[in-house]
Amino acid sequence: MLRRYPFSLLLAAAIWYVSLIPVPEVDFGHFSWFDKLVHSCMYGALALLVWAEHLAHTHPFRWRRAVVPAVVLPVVMGALVEVAQATLTDCRSGDPFDALANGVGVLCAWGIAAALRCLYVKCVKNQNNRATDHTKKS
Repeated sequence: MLRRYPFSLLLAAAIWYVSLIPVPEVDFGHFSWFDKLVHSCMYGALALLVWAEHLAHTHPFRWRRAVVPAVVLPVVMGALVEVAQATLTDCRSGDPFDALANGVGVLCAWGIAAALRCLYVKCVKNQNNRATDHTKKS
């Protein structure tokens, strides 16, 4: 199973690393939610990468089987990172809103994956079906 997700595991390890190291205080001025945007993007990228690696290794692709590795595990990891920040470090603090932002990023990735799947079904599969129908009629 671990061999199926090498890039996802690397990204997850990188997220753990940057989440637990000391970071300097940065003033974002008028955009105070920049930190939440970064959290959403990190976990959205992780979820999309898991979707892609799952798709590459599962034939035929089963949408429901992708939910656990691509949605549940990143959301759980996002919550655990916040708990680890609060309990294992002196330089970071766990924030429930960061965990929420992590989950929002994962859900956005799920929406993107669903939209891409719909486009694939509409465009590629329908063209293949039309081509098959056309050859059968000829």
